[in-house]
Amino acid sequence: MMKDSLQPRILVPYRFGAHSSGSSTGRKVASVHLLAFVICLLLFMTVTGCGTYRPALKKEVPFMERAQTKKAHDLEVTVAVPNEKESKEVFGIPLGGGGIQPVWVHIKNGDDSPHWFLPVSLDPNYFSPFEVAYKFRHSGSESIYTDIQKKSIPLYVEPGAEISGYVFTHMAEGTKEVNIALLGHQRVRRFVFFVPVPGLRLDYERVDFGALYEGKEIVVDSDADLRAALEKLPCCTTNAGGTVDGDPLNLVVIGDLSQILPAFTRAGWDETQIINLQTEWQAATAFLTGKSDEHLPVSPLYHTQKPQHISLQKPRKTLSARNHLRLWLTPMRYEGRSVWAGQISRDVGVRFTLKTWPPFTHKIDPYVDQAREYLIQDLLMAHVLTKLGFVSGVEVSTASAPRKNLTGDPYYTDGLRAVLMLASEPTALDRVRLLEWERPPRY
Repeated sequence: MMKDSLQPRILVPYRFGAHSSGSSTGRKVASVHLLAFVICLLLFMTVTGCGTYRPALKKEVPFMERAQTKKAHDLEVTVAVPNEKESKEVFGIPLGGGGIQPVWVHIKNGDDSPHWFLPVSLDPNYFSPFEVAYKFRHSGSESIYTDIQKKSIPLYVEPGAEISGYVFTHMAEGTKEVNIALLGHQRVRRFVFFVPVPGLRLDYERVDFGALYEGKEIVVDSDADLRAALEKLPCCTTNAGGTVDGDPLNLVVIGDLSQILPAFTRAGWDETQIINLQTEWQAATAFLTGKSDEHLPVSPLYHTQKPQHISLQKPRKTLSARNHLRLWLTPMRYEGRSVWAGQISRDVGVRFTLKTWPPFTHKIDPYVDQAREYLIQDLLMAHVLTKLGFVSGVEVSTASAPRKNLTGDPYYTDGLRAVLMLASEPTALDRVRLLEWERPPRY
């Protein structure tokens, strides 16, 4: 009896007309049981929200137009990332609803040795084809696993051969970092892509950066001239009219837009959506539930009477805890690259306020230098900095005599702003140049 009880049992639903005794009563009981079974099944499928499996018939997929290709060492790698809608068109099931984002990879091996593709470099917790199929097992198709397996990429590529297919990663919207590692004979080749995934309405997309200072750029030639120019920046952000000071301008980033997004994405920072009715509703929902949303809007602050051009954030598990920063493009250019003024602070809570809309705001860590120093460490460990220094320009304030931002939160600071120059290529820590300008005081 013990042995039998451990054997798997296959449950077969009643068929219409099936009964054990041949009586009409048996048929009625069977019909009732069958009806109950069907109702329960439909309820279960509705709750799980799995949808119906409809394999895609289209041969052309629009996201391939965004494909990126890199070549090195007789290897060629191409990647493309569909958004949720495109993914459903390809696979016939809403993978995005299950938190799954397929990444298409094509590898051409012109090397004289075989290579292994290592999907863990792309996502350490990627989904197997069976795992994907199991999530959508109630879609109504018996061939779903076979179809997904056929679309997945093999891992081994012979010399002179090509492989292609999908890796099933966790969902990432906005800019997605795609790391491809290929293991050959006693060597590893790496290819890194930063792929835009359309779908979000991001705040920086509303800005025409090329037209902001066209013909009005200020070229800064030397380190000394750069230091002097950065010290002359205003101390703080302001309200829209420029009449009241807010959070300090405690950050300078040097690098073009094409460098900023990859650098911060590599360090785990997320882009931010614009403020509209939909995102306000998302923010209100996150506020009420306490859940985090990595792309929630950041309220506007102003520099030279302009709202931030870019907002970036690094959320933690809840809405109330995140680091966020704002950047404004300045007319300055140093070593041929853009100079951005910025503000960074760390959120530690959420509270109601009548000074903003929606009527809630974040409570910041009053010692704002902690957020500044966290960012420095974060970008250093991501190997995206080539120069690092500090300049004065922010008014000193203390815990006993703090300043206040626009929502009334107190803050204090040593009065310095960090200067961070982004690297064109990954840079080891011992290759970062420290600018001998100001030095933060001891705690």
